[in-house]
Amino acid sequence: MIQVIKVDGIEFRINVTSLKRSFEVADSDESGRTKDWSMHRDVIGTFYNYSIELFPNAQYREDYYKFYELISAPVAKHKIELPYNDETLVFDAYVAKGSDELKFIRNGNHYWDKLTFNFLSMAPQRKV
Repeated sequence: MIQVIKVDGIEFRINVTSLKRSFEVADSDESGRTKDWSMHRDVIGTFYNYSIELFPNAQYREDYYKFYELISAPVAKHKIELPYNDETLVFDAYVAKGSDELKFIRNGNHYWDKLTFNFLSMAPQRKV
């Protein structure tokens, strides 16, 4: 069991199969090409975003369902804690969309799997 995700102060007993981070060095509307086609950049800062794939821990299936309900809730943001280099990064992020799939049905129970989604940073973690 890998517990690497903490959302809104809650740790979940779920298995993370993939955790990818990405960054975006974002520019303001003042950025662009000049008359001689040179690039002028007015850098805002760097945003760190995470792509995640996970599946339920067989002993704690209810954590998967609680996690799904939490990240799919119609709220503006969540407080996220995820690995970053040799420490953790805590930031406000939103989830715009995600998906999982029905693995099988047994004795009337539905077994969902392979939840994938992105945590997108609300603000730059590094500013100029």
